[in-house]
Amino acid sequence: MDRHETRQLFSFHVEPRTKGQSIGTTTSELFDCDERIRLYQLTDLATQIAEIQGTTTPKFCVPHHLILASDHGFFLSPGHQNSTFASIKWATEVARGQHFVNYLCRQHGFALRIANTGLAVTPSPALGIVNVSLGQGTQHFYYGDAMTPEQLSRCIDSGRQLVTNIASQGCNVLSIGLLAHGTRIPAAIWVEHLVGIPLEKSLSVERLERWGNADLSLAHLKQHIESVQENIRTLPELMQHYGGFELVVAVAALLQAAELRMTILIDSFPILAALYAAYTIAPSVTDYCILTHIELLEGMEILAARLNIAPVLRLGLSASEGVGALEAYGIINSALHLLQIHTNGISR
Repeated sequence: MDRHETRQLFSFHVEPRTKGQSIGTTTSELFDCDERIRLYQLTDLATQIAEIQGTTTPKFCVPHHLILASDHGFFLSPGHQNSTFASIKWATEVARGQHFVNYLCRQHGFALRIANTGLAVTPSPALGIVNVSLGQGTQHFYYGDAMTPEQLSRCIDSGRQLVTNIASQGCNVLSIGLLAHGTRIPAAIWVEHLVGIPLEKSLSVERLERWGNADLSLAHLKQHIESVQENIRTLPELMQHYGGFELVVAVAALLQAAELRMTILIDSFPILAALYAAYTIAPSVTDYCILTHIELLEGMEILAARLNIAPVLRLGLSASEGVGALEAYGIINSALHLLQIHTNGISR
């Protein structure tokens, strides 16, 4: 992939987080050897967040959970009208506070923001969903590009602006979820192109069969990938051909959050795929990311290993709306208290 062209389009400036330098004390001194052995990943989490925030007394402020809602052209074709309404149904439930993710946001004090990045059905304004729509769903990539160059550019601008607006509220910790029926298909294809992980390691055959779209079998998807792969030379071309709107917005959102030195909570295979795309643009983006949960997917395990990040939880969730990130938040936040209790003379 041509990185020069990609970096011109994604003009983000992500600086590596400060490691092992003075933030009141060197981070290597935050925990002694015995504590690191006994508390292991908790010390790693606390140290990472201390380095992100540049202080030995880090704390999370105004946590936000951003959900990106969209639709895909391969579910908008005649004969699959029922799938057309899946994403708007989920987005409406969340906007009305009728989803488990709403309960988790309330439990952990997260402000919830839902953005329409390209739903086929326009949400009611009364729902309070932020409208950054790039179109009423992408096009079916079997018959051409899923999105235009203009839509791709607007996706990047939207991701940047969504996170900038959230940061202006005083937020320094962000999780991102997706409500986009079929988002795992382009995510898995991105990963195959970028990393070489075979499609069948990232997509559940049972899930494909349950969707009931014969065109989206593994065999058909592989045939299409082979037919166009020589024409896809850059990351923007990959994004433009396969979509979706929500994934590209997520890439830009991750990069902007890292640029603003926010702690980013990563959950679900599609978001991890977006993170890998962001990593190819700015490798330091992973300095700001915590993998909160990993799915029962070999492809996700391989991708996490490539990014050298370890999960906080393994619950086997296959939800992409961010349940894993919100469930793990309590553990991650408690890791920060290890630093606070030490200053109060309490043994750890």
